[in-house]
Amino acid sequence: MFCLVVALVFPSLIQAAPPQRETAPLAITIPASTLAQVLTAALPFPIQPAGGHLQGSLMVESISDLHLQQNRINLTATVVGQDLRLETEVAGQRLNLKLGNARLVLPTTLELRFDPARQVLFVTPRVAESQNSRPGDPGAALGQAISGLSGKEYPVPLHDLRPFSAQVGERQLNLAWTVRELVADNEQLLLRLVPRVSKGKQVSEHRR
Repeated sequence: MFCLVVALVFPSLIQAAPPQRETAPLAITIPASTLAQVLTAALPFPIQPAGGHLQGSLMVESISDLHLQQNRINLTATVVGQDLRLETEVAGQRLNLKLGNARLVLPTTLELRFDPARQVLFVTPRVAESQNSRPGDPGAALGQAISGLSGKEYPVPLHDLRPFSAQVGERQLNLAWTVRELVADNEQLLLRLVPRVSKGKQVSEHRR
């Protein structure tokens, strides 16, 4: 869930924008509503719980109420667990408890910190505790597994974004991006990009 924003959304939106000049920064503004639509189209998204004690299928089923403020992405995530099993140890014996299925609605905040020198976006998830689960039920175990992901900073490299290729006449141009600035505020995501253009082979050479 926490890498979904950059892993699925940023590359597709960045590649779709042509540069204005070769050396001038290109500003791209992505409204919160557009970001929500792209994320929703990419769901369901599998997640890996922290700790490894909870087994089964875990995924983000849906998101809602997405807002962008002060370099934070605030949203409500519906997380679904199927065929959940809890591996535990009692009196020196390992037990595998079958829990079944669970669905939780979790208010979530993704704190963003961009390091332009390293071209790395750091994402810190903050997941609120679910109010609709009781101790001992599958939802409680699912909530504990998800909360183990909260408060940790996850690096997401942006220098590995695929270059954009375009054909001009018989010459192919390869366009890569350096992210100069990334800001989430006022219900929009602002990206300032510096394009780097390199020439590829002529199309006629590929046909020989």
